[in-house]
Amino acid sequence: VRLPGGSNALAGLTLFQPDFQADPVGAGDSASTTTDDTIAPHVYWVQNEQDWAWGVGLYFPFNDVVEWPADWAGRLEVENVEINIGYLSFSGAYAVNDNLSFGGSLLYIRGEATLEKDTDALAGF
Repeated sequence: VRLPGGSNALAGLTLFQPDFQADPVGAGDSASTTTDDTIAPHVYWVQNEQDWAWGVGLYFPFNDVVEWPADWAGRLEVENVEINIGYLSFSGAYAVNDNLSFGGSLLYIRGEATLEKDTDALAGF
């Protein structure tokens, strides 16, 4: 793909509407999560100069909190999960001729996850 010369930019939003359902095998009640919709932004910019091009991108694909009911059967395994991930990319390319070009990217990824679970104080009794 050859972009027109000069600067090119792209920005957008992605809507995530997660919904999780747990159906236990055997006895127990099923449970579903309470999760808010999440909007993930992304922004990309590229500068194209003759045979050279370089650009920067920023993207946040996962930023969400999933909360299970306090009385669900799996509360001792997981009750709440929070995930935050962001990508920052730096890219460059050089076109040797119309049929051959080289390019590469450096990608910085930052992620954080928090998992909370219930504890059963009477488990050993």
